[in-house]
Amino acid sequence: MKKTIFYSMIYFALISGANAGMVDAFMDACEKGSMQGCYQAGVVYWTGEGAHKDRQAARSLLEISCDGGFDDACVALRTLQAEDNIAESGEAEVLPPMQKKSRYTGHIDGKLQGDIDRDGKMETIVWKKFVSVELGDYYQLLVIDDDGSLLWKGPKEKDESNPYIFSYLDTGFSLPVLLEDIDNDGNMELLAPEPQSDVRPTYYRKLRWSGTYFEPLLSSALMLSSTDLNRFIWKVTQKSDGTWISKLAPYRSGLAKADVTQYNKDGSVRMGVALIKLDREGAVVHRWIKPIPSGTVNKTHRKSSHATHKKMGLVHGLDPYGDGFLSIRKKPNSTEIGRLYNGDKVQILGKSGKWYKIKDPRTGRIGWSHNNWIRIY
Repeated sequence: MKKTIFYSMIYFALISGANAGMVDAFMDACEKGSMQGCYQAGVVYWTGEGAHKDRQAARSLLEISCDGGFDDACVALRTLQAEDNIAESGEAEVLPPMQKKSRYTGHIDGKLQGDIDRDGKMETIVWKKFVSVELGDYYQLLVIDDDGSLLWKGPKEKDESNPYIFSYLDTGFSLPVLLEDIDNDGNMELLAPEPQSDVRPTYYRKLRWSGTYFEPLLSSALMLSSTDLNRFIWKVTQKSDGTWISKLAPYRSGLAKADVTQYNKDGSVRMGVALIKLDREGAVVHRWIKPIPSGTVNKTHRKSSHATHKKMGLVHGLDPYGDGFLSIRKKPNSTEIGRLYNGDKVQILGKSGKWYKIKDPRTGRIGWSHNNWIRIY
């Protein structure tokens, strides 16, 4: 009874002064306990498509839906909170261009390189661990000029909602994966996946280099177009099923390598790999390396999806400008039989010293890989 009254109070508080229209049905469903209805109403108030924009109403409805277990609402709520953080993102230190600090000599956990100031020389985007907690590690972002001096640094906070903070936690991986001018406006953007621990669209955090600091942009997912099977579109909110780019890695000549995941309503998952070119609307497929298979549901997958919990590992920490891969070997320190890349998930079958016996779910290949670049989750 209290829950019904609570929903009714929200409904009458929000509907006054708003263009009722399409939001009526969603609010009615929300009042009756539908978490999807609360989510849809929240999106309407957030986007203004069907009612006047009301961020407070959107946040309240999305919180109700997320607390009620509707995962899409949790994703949308994080994005809404990220937008709010963008408006309050003055915590990062901004160094004027001519006031460079001395040469940076600290440690580096990962890096990407690009000509972010368009002077014909390569700058380095660095992330370094600043604290470890029970669930994992947090990283600070730095920008180093071509002469080795520090141009800019982000804050140090254990706050996953802060767009400047990167993490590698048991709840998900969020480290930079790509530095590219994705919308051809002359400014470089840094892309990093938002943390996720289950099968759902991968949302990418975007930071744009403004000349003296990184400016946070709205997080969104790269979803396959329903009308063009070689086009991915940036989407701010998205249902759990569909086809999306689940992993990005640098390639060459303005192209990126993309792992593509297709999650169907029957629970089946199909994977593909493509070379893509990012643009303002999303990305265009340059070439499919491994097209998404079509046909009947993979019975092996369906059986495994209902299996008991298995120990899984995530490949991380590989330098994309070094070898960029982790070898799968027939035995520890023996012949290479396959390769893994940052973000690849593997099943852990055993351990010997510093080596894990692993199974690559994509190929079914079983072998051994060094545990330095595999994190158990």
